[in-house]
Amino acid sequence: MVIQTNIANLLGQNSLRLSDRDFRTHLERLSSGLRINKGADDPSGLAISQGMRAQIRGLATSIQNLQDGVNMLNTVDGAAAELQDMVQRMRDLSVRAANEATLTVRDRDIIQNEIKSLASAMRQMSLDLKFNSKDLNGKQKIVFQSERTGDSDIFTMDADGSNQVNITNMPGTQRNAVPSPDGSHVSYDSFIGNWDVIVDLEDGGNPINISNHPTEDIWKMWSPDGERLVFRTFRDGNYELYVVGKDGSNLVNISNNAGIDTVPAMWSPDGSRIVFVSARDGNQELYVVDSDGSNLTNLTNNAGEDFWPVWSPDGSKLAFTSTRDGNFEIYVMDENGTNLVNVSNAAAFDQYPAWSPDSSKLVFTSPRNGSWNIYMVNADGSGLKMVSDNAAMDLYPFWSPDSTTIGFASARGGDWDVYIVDPNSGEPATNLTKSAGYDLAVQTGWYLSILDLNIQAGPNSTDHFELNLRPVSPQTLGVAGLRVTTVKQAGRAIELCDHALAYLGDYRAEIGTMSRRLEHVIDDNTTMHINVSAARSRITDADMAQEIVASTRAAIMRDSATGILSNDQNMRRATLGILVDSIG
Repeated sequence: MVIQTNIANLLGQNSLRLSDRDFRTHLERLSSGLRINKGADDPSGLAISQGMRAQIRGLATSIQNLQDGVNMLNTVDGAAAELQDMVQRMRDLSVRAANEATLTVRDRDIIQNEIKSLASAMRQMSLDLKFNSKDLNGKQKIVFQSERTGDSDIFTMDADGSNQVNITNMPGTQRNAVPSPDGSHVSYDSFIGNWDVIVDLEDGGNPINISNHPTEDIWKMWSPDGERLVFRTFRDGNYELYVVGKDGSNLVNISNNAGIDTVPAMWSPDGSRIVFVSARDGNQELYVVDSDGSNLTNLTNNAGEDFWPVWSPDGSKLAFTSTRDGNFEIYVMDENGTNLVNVSNAAAFDQYPAWSPDSSKLVFTSPRNGSWNIYMVNADGSGLKMVSDNAAMDLYPFWSPDSTTIGFASARGGDWDVYIVDPNSGEPATNLTKSAGYDLAVQTGWYLSILDLNIQAGPNSTDHFELNLRPVSPQTLGVAGLRVTTVKQAGRAIELCDHALAYLGDYRAEIGTMSRRLEHVIDDNTTMHINVSAARSRITDADMAQEIVASTRAAIMRDSATGILSNDQNMRRATLGILVDSIG
């Protein structure tokens, strides 16, 4: 027996320390429900579980993203369903208007007014198609020509000037690009040996020569349904207008005259007629002809020079430039040539009228203040307003699809660029192209393209789900300017409504397919979330039954060690007593 070093006491203290630590660890697990409360509990397990935790939380957030995407698509589908109902009503009205036997002119006018009201409501609905304040009715883009590459190529860009992309990238000259009504294709004039009309995808890569003739073919315009184009050609030994399918088929001469029939030629918004410029009667006049070449009519019939006709989007009026008053003025008249109004009314060289998408206003170019600037005026000639104010030349104005912004070409920076301006803000114009080359957009250059949206569909940076939303509006559907004032127009309106209903049916099917795919991804992510959570639980969560048993055992061991140490104290006292007695 030794008295200098109490080995038994040290062992007892160590046992008490270990059992107390063990007890406190199990008590902490019981109180938190976690097996790992700090890194020392299971270092490798903690590292593994944290990686799983990031995946689990990412999956939970991505499921919310996907559910938001489903709700967004349901919003789009609901709007498309309402548009279908309105187009169906338009078709019903067109069928009624085609009943020549019982309807009067007044009856058709009443029907026409309802169709116009429906088109206006459709336009407003397409503008209001938003989710969480984000526009869903396509993506606003501008197509323009540029010489920045050394050649003249066709570019597209977003409406804020970003993402400028060369879609032709070929030698020669490409110019006068016009997008199709649904934004899926672009047509342009191309000179490689001779002038031809090309149709390509909106992002390029598949050019088709649809005129394909060794003579000059230029200045094309799309039909409202996006299936045909009208262009000018010299193939018959004089300038004529031809209509052709977007794939180059069904070529038809619609002007067919020895005189000079020229451009711009514009389709009526219902696609039934084409207005063009012709000098067949000795001076330039505006003529209108059915799209099959029949029913030619001289609309202007004046000694002056009439040119640059543009149809209002609702199909009720035509704007054009004329010299009939001794100088160049902008005029507006009804579609049949009546009710002529001078809307620019200045002793200046007023040119290039362009209608707002809602048919309420016009913009045009005029040098009336000493330099070429852009002006805006109401369709009745009231409310004239200068939009741009610059000493350089501002030409070729065009509107944004929502009627809020005006684009134009300007040489104010020393070379030609594409600018935009809000006519009501008072802010200066913004240079979009900012290129040293010659950049120019034509009147129909601002369009709605497919809107590409990415949903973060999983926990990793590469887990994307892409949504592609086509634009839907009266213009893209081809029903913005349905006319039913004649039986022939009513028949054409029925065909356009059928085209629009087919477009909307396909569109809703696409939306439904994307929605179903999102639901499948949600199901997959939910399954993954459950299983990864279960795996992490086995690492981090405490087994309560096991911890209760272990904590009970640790408590017993702690109490036992405490008892042993107490007994050791008693033994030391007894030893001390024996020693005192032996000395005494």
